[in-house]
Amino acid sequence: MTRILAKVCAYGSGLSALAVSTMMVVPLAAVADSYPVKPIKLIVPFPAGGPTDLSARLLAQLLSPRLAQQIVIDNRPGASGAIGAKVAAMAAPDGYTLLFCNSPTHSVNPAIIPNLGYDPDEDFTPIVRFGTVPLILTVGSHLPVRSIADLVGRAKTEPSRVRYGSAGVASFTHIAGELLAQQTNIKLLHVPYKGLAPAITDAIGGHIDMVFVTPLEGLPHISAGRLRALAVTSARRLVTLPEVPTMAESGVMDGELLTWGGLCGPHGVSLGDSQEAERGCLGRLPFPKREGRSRAPGLRGSG
Repeated sequence: MTRILAKVCAYGSGLSALAVSTMMVVPLAAVADSYPVKPIKLIVPFPAGGPTDLSARLLAQLLSPRLAQQIVIDNRPGASGAIGAKVAAMAAPDGYTLLFCNSPTHSVNPAIIPNLGYDPDEDFTPIVRFGTVPLILTVGSHLPVRSIADLVGRAKTEPSRVRYGSAGVASFTHIAGELLAQQTNIKLLHVPYKGLAPAITDAIGGHIDMVFVTPLEGLPHISAGRLRALAVTSARRLVTLPEVPTMAESGVMDGELLTWGGLCGPHGVSLGDSQEAERGCLGRLPFPKREGRSRAPGLRGSG
């Protein structure tokens, strides 16, 4: 039977590639040799224009030509991804409704949100995890700080006056801000948004002071001088920002803080009988070169 991942694997090499690994490689909707026969809906549980949305759209651009079907992005933001995830969990397990899942939907939310409305283990079948992404601690160019030490000093001088934005309560960027405050013994004022894009806009406009961003969404603003990067949450410096230290180098935390992204289907999406063969062919997932970018910035393959 024709399956979505088999078609991806069959695509020729020669383009810059993004390593992937499986949570559990699952052939989607193995119900007919002709799958897919209609457009596939990909639920993105965050607003349009944010890092999750951008990643999902890159994925859709990759898969659509190989499936000969349109992949329709359906943004369902709210509750740190919980609203969209619940919609996906309730969909028919036929392979025509998928979820772009990530750390908030499947790791963070279940731990801190009561009455979530879905069970990440029982209500979903994981398909593939694409990799992990660090965050970048940035401040608006209006703020006269150039290091974490400067930021901590300002926050201690003016407790609860340094405002940081996040993609929403319980979002990964919210957790990163609280961890920074805890590790440095400072008080920050949390300003939650419905997604990361509006938080970045307000940081650039001076309405808030700092925001943790993903490389995919933050690098253009950092390069243009609209945001100033203070540190990255990965264990090593980013190739795209070699002058920016890690949080550990800045004396804030040991280890690293990474988010992940992948595809999930509603519970019951068929595993079929060729799971091992499909796992073996998933060495690399090619991303098209576009806008001078050969791969998703900052994304580390999981394999």
